[in-house]
Amino acid sequence: MSVGPLTVDTSPPSFSGSLSVSTNNEHLLVRWDAGDFVDPESESLEFELGVGSKEHSTDIVHFERVKQGPECSHSHTPVTCASLELSQLDWSLIGDHTYYVSIRCTNEAQLRTVAFAEPIVHNNRLPSVGFVTDEDPSIDSDSMLGTPHDIQYQLRSDSLRSRWTGFKFANEFHVSVVDSQHKELASVTLPSNATRHQFDGLKLDVFKTYFTRVTASNVVGSVSAGSSGVTVESREPLLELRPVNWRPDNDGSLTNDFQSSLSTVGLKWTKPKSPLDLLFHDVSWGLELKRGDDWITVEEFRRVSHSGETVLVTNLHLIDGATYRSRMKLCHGEVCSEVETAPDFVVLHTSPVAGAWSVNLEADNQTITVQMDEFKQLGSAGSSVISGYQWSLQHDGANIVQWTELKLDSSNSTKSISLPWPLKSTKCIRFAIRCFNKAGLSTVDSRELRDCSAYDPKLISNPNVMDAIGPVKLEKNDQWTADDVDYSNSSARLAAVWPQLRYLNYEWAVLAASGTGGSGYYDRILLEPPKRPTSHANAIAGGFTRDEFVTFPEFSFNQGLGITCAFTLTKLCCNLRSSLSCCLS
Repeated sequence: MSVGPLTVDTSPPSFSGSLSVSTNNEHLLVRWDAGDFVDPESESLEFELGVGSKEHSTDIVHFERVKQGPECSHSHTPVTCASLELSQLDWSLIGDHTYYVSIRCTNEAQLRTVAFAEPIVHNNRLPSVGFVTDEDPSIDSDSMLGTPHDIQYQLRSDSLRSRWTGFKFANEFHVSVVDSQHKELASVTLPSNATRHQFDGLKLDVFKTYFTRVTASNVVGSVSAGSSGVTVESREPLLELRPVNWRPDNDGSLTNDFQSSLSTVGLKWTKPKSPLDLLFHDVSWGLELKRGDDWITVEEFRRVSHSGETVLVTNLHLIDGATYRSRMKLCHGEVCSEVETAPDFVVLHTSPVAGAWSVNLEADNQTITVQMDEFKQLGSAGSSVISGYQWSLQHDGANIVQWTELKLDSSNSTKSISLPWPLKSTKCIRFAIRCFNKAGLSTVDSRELRDCSAYDPKLISNPNVMDAIGPVKLEKNDQWTADDVDYSNSSARLAAVWPQLRYLNYEWAVLAASGTGGSGYYDRILLEPPKRPTSHANAIAGGFTRDEFVTFPEFSFNQGLGITCAFTLTKLCCNLRSSLSCCLS
């Protein structure tokens, strides 16, 4: 008897394809191609479906013969699909579930091959909303220790890096870069285990802000979150600050390129355009000294406090006569703008020094001739730091005319000045010159118009009508030995005497001065004495007398008010030239 033939099968089926897994409302479907499972030595193959909670496991559904169902038919061979009711998988449980699906193929010799599908993740709720932060792309992420902080500014304009956390139950992430107008510039889709991504090859604009948006999704839906944004900065941007020198005490009458202070320097600049004014708000200031044609740093850059677009640096030690210039930049953290330089400024700490000069009162007593050299500024070259000259007439150190501009034609100049009225010889009048430098400091120098100490002949003599301290009593034709006085401490003690005059009757009045300043030498009353003093519109007291003196009655007037004493017959006047003072001419 013979048995056979016998076929010996020692090889399991082979698998060369892939399994695809999908779900519908009630079933899980697994599909593969007809040629994926191959066994030339077996005429028929048996397929089983298994589901596990871990890789290579079947703890949820142990291998069972594949079944057909909706969208899966076994009417043709070979079998290419399997259907499983979702109720077998606890599909409705709330939470995040991962399923590992496998197909086991068995040949006639009971040799088996198991093929595995990609794990499927099932959620029946939305992903949770997480947090997105920006990272510095210039730092190697692999070498960072701990959790990097969320940045707001970066220097690189070709890349953007972000990380995210807290997105639970997400199947995948869609990450994109958007600008402030929400325009998407780049995007990428990443798996659920991704937590960081860096976009390279970008072309980001300087001083603009960009955001990373992360969208986490699963079968239920999607949620999104964005970063707070990162602004691209330039390493040394030009902000066009246009700094200039600034002096808080300058009312506009002085140039800011000169200053008198040895300890302070002021600076003013133009506010940067938005949004740069918000980015760069720290002021860094430095100072240079000019030596020949070179500039030497005397104050290194340092952060200084400021108010708006001005800064006043104090506690410096500047050199009188030296030339300096300020330098500044605006910073944010370690990123600063391009250095900009203010115009030079010169320190003038001392007043000008008078040069040689002389003055002469001409014979008409109304023309003054001045010959003078320019004033000098110690420590500075030439007269370029002198801003101008003024002249005035003074008595006892006080001006009797207002300061008037005096223009010089050359470094050694002769000027002729015409007075509006002839100058009387009853007071020692000095001609004063005031010189200003460009820092605002001034020097006053004066000369006598007449030799006040001359005796033979005497150039300064008492006036016919003299001031006196009242009360006064003078006998007829008596001699008056006291000199003309200039000051009285009380309006109750004002008086006048005229011992040299010989008239029968005198009409007198006290008139409010016209305010021309000084002792009243140039008051129009001197040129045109009133015919009736007591009827004058400015009379504040008056009367008649046969004596050669008068003690004015006490009257009320504001301190510093000028008064003029007018006499009809004598045609002479007196004037109170300053606070509580009286002067007669």
